[in-house]
Amino acid sequence: MIDCIRKMREWRDKNMELSDRERAERFIEMYRRIEDKLGEKYAGRRIKYSSVIMQFINEPEGAEFSDELNTCREIRNILIHRPDVAGGPPLIPSDGTIKVLNAILDYLNAPPPAIDYATPAGRILKTDFEQNVIQLMKTMNKKGFSHTPVFEHGRFFGVFSVSTIFSYILDNPGAAIDEYFKVGMLKKYLPIDKHSIERFEFVSKDTNVWDVKEKLERKCSNKNKRLAAVFVTERGGMDEDLLGIITPWDVVLINR
Repeated sequence: MIDCIRKMREWRDKNMELSDRERAERFIEMYRRIEDKLGEKYAGRRIKYSSVIMQFINEPEGAEFSDELNTCREIRNILIHRPDVAGGPPLIPSDGTIKVLNAILDYLNAPPPAIDYATPAGRILKTDFEQNVIQLMKTMNKKGFSHTPVFEHGRFFGVFSVSTIFSYILDNPGAAIDEYFKVGMLKKYLPIDKHSIERFEFVSKDTNVWDVKEKLERKCSNKNKRLAAVFVTERGGMDEDLLGIITPWDVVLINR
């Protein structure tokens, strides 16, 4: 009876384990899935390296996985390009390497969302057309805000910033901004497409925060305006409720 149980356990354990060939094939299949996910990630983007794997390894986002993924890349090249040895794969991937590929796939399927790193709507300084401009600027200076979303009837209208005042004064030399000057008097300069030296983008709450970081850190050409802030909404629409905001000051905190 004891021998029978032992043999049953041995049969179970043996059949639960992958053969060398199956292990190698699973490794290659998982590696290809990673390549496919990264291919989707970099679609339409100009990359510096010859493969999406190398691109990911050499980006800040992939830093946590770089050493192990580079080892997996070398293992993959041996399995693909070297002939079999004695009827079997030239190299047998370990459990550890398969776990690494699993971890990377899990990450790529659910990267950290932008909303987790955004200043939440409840902590954002907001304003409307009736707000006194001088008082607003004092509040922004005191609280350290460089950009303030402007709302009309509860819906997003535009952004108030130093750029807004700059554009107004250029168009109205000698104009006074006094205690009676309200945000609504700058209405022409508030929409996000009216800012002369900066621009803004909207992203969905599930956007990969590393993609937002890359946008904010990307150097501007002479023709492009600086990306000053990224607004986060449910699906990335300007007509949706504002959930949060990410600025260049926030991206220094974006690390895993």
